[in-house]
Amino acid sequence: ALDRATAEKYDTVLVDTSGRLSNNDALNAELVKMKNVIKKRLSVESDADGKPILNDAVPHETLLVLDAAQGRMALDSAKVWNSEVGLSGLILTKLDGSARGGSVVAISRELSLPVKLIGVG
Repeated sequence: ALDRATAEKYDTVLVDTSGRLSNNDALNAELVKMKNVIKKRLSVESDADGKPILNDAVPHETLLVLDAAQGRMALDSAKVWNSEVGLSGLILTKLDGSARGGSVVAISRELSLPVKLIGVG
């Protein structure tokens, strides 16, 4: 997907890694690896040996998508992913039901992350 996006000069590439649990170290390591591959593939400089230098300007966003019904576990998960992968913001989904999305407020405050999108309906 990244090759095609680069070749065809796409503005945006979305990588959906849904279904991961923050307590699964192997899957978290995959997230870190994916982020580093993106940084390497989109590098703009090389070192003295010709190896690409990781481009820390990409990815531009690393967003955590939260279900409005998630509770305390969401904060614990967000802390793990923020420390391992580095989050830039939050997306809150399913706010049209009876859930109030209180966990996103706690996460936003504790980790200083903005809520970028809210999904309803």
